[in-house]
Amino acid sequence: MTTPDTTARLPAAIEPPTAVACAHTGWAVLQVSGVDAVTFLHGQLSSDVNSLRIGEGQYWSYNSPHGRMLANGALWRSAAGEAEPVIVMLLAADLGGTVRRRLSL
Repeated sequence: MTTPDTTARLPAAIEPPTAVACAHTGWAVLQVSGVDAVTFLHGQLSSDVNSLRIGEGQYWSYNSPHGRMLANGALWRSAAGEAEPVIVMLLAADLGGTVRRRLSL
């Protein structure tokens, strides 16, 4: 039995500094911005958003008042909002609308 040589099909993935980008429809991206964005998300998510510096990311979860996890994902602080913080949240596409509505209440 021989192992197929997959490196011939994936040169962009193994030859730096080339980046590989592809569409993935299973994810939603929410952007939270404004003067109070960090403080607001710190109170809503199970993540230490206050300690998040520009260019850094961390995992988060959004829980019900009873502690049941409603959604989770990754978030990062974008350099785009140096005057006003911009926090970008990545989560499952099927939960994006629900989380957006709950956070906007």
